[in-house]
Amino acid sequence: MKKDKANLIFSMLIFGSMGLVIKKIPFGSIQIAWFRGTIGCLFILAVCFLSGKGLDIRALRKNLPVLLISGCFIGANWIMLFNAYKYTDVSIATVCNYMAPVIVTFLSPLLFKERLSTLRVVCVFSAVAGLACLASAGGGLGPEGAKGIAFGLAAAVLYAGMVVCNKFLREISGRDSCAMQLGMAALFLTPFFLAGGGVSFERAGITEVALLLCLGIIHAGVAFLLYFTAIPGLPGQSVAALSYVEPAAAILFSFLILGERLTAVQLAGCILVLGSTFVSELWGGKSTAAEPNSFAQDQGSLYNK
Repeated sequence: MKKDKANLIFSMLIFGSMGLVIKKIPFGSIQIAWFRGTIGCLFILAVCFLSGKGLDIRALRKNLPVLLISGCFIGANWIMLFNAYKYTDVSIATVCNYMAPVIVTFLSPLLFKERLSTLRVVCVFSAVAGLACLASAGGGLGPEGAKGIAFGLAAAVLYAGMVVCNKFLREISGRDSCAMQLGMAALFLTPFFLAGGGVSFERAGITEVALLLCLGIIHAGVAFLLYFTAIPGLPGQSVAALSYVEPAAAILFSFLILGERLTAVQLAGCILVLGSTFVSELWGGKSTAAEPNSFAQDQGSLYNK
């Protein structure tokens, strides 16, 4: 179990550092997202076939409609999130994206006939209050910061759509669904990628190309493989709790490496959003929806985020 926890924590640290890489890549969000999906998918497929395990074609066919829709949500989520990174601090964009479990919780009674506990209702309102703190402080960041928060919220809505889709997957391994959803995300992004003229590597040096490869191989392929290696050996609550290493790491890395500073109001907003989702996942009551039932396990079927 110690090894599984270490793998999960390491994967969350990788996801948490993603914004630092994206900030340094001089391409548009669509181009960056397309490369991440394409390279990540190819890397995971290569690992699958080199290990002799291959893919479960029957399971993929059975779940193809859901995988296709989920892949579209993922691709669109990346565009919004990467734009958020461009316009506001990495820490704020990451916290906004973590409003997704709040959205899923709010929709659960309608979509899955779940009954919300009093604690979860309180957590939803606390997270919204935290978001209000971030938004009110966003004015101090200027129009760019407010735009970044808007992109981050749009990313959260799309992220929630992906989570809902993954609740309908049946009899498919996390590794297979991840490889397919990354591929579907890249497929969804391809028309937009081509319409934008692709990427001119004339203005990209070795550093930029290396960052793109890092984003696809490390921040997609390696991180997801570590995640899926870890979660079978850990309780659901441990997975849910340790998943919050990602936003904590994003905030810490952005402070130490990018020199980003949070005001007292922004910090309070981050604590309210992340704290309320954390409490809701661990003590808000058991979900009656199909397994997996925690947001942390659902998000692994992608993304990271």
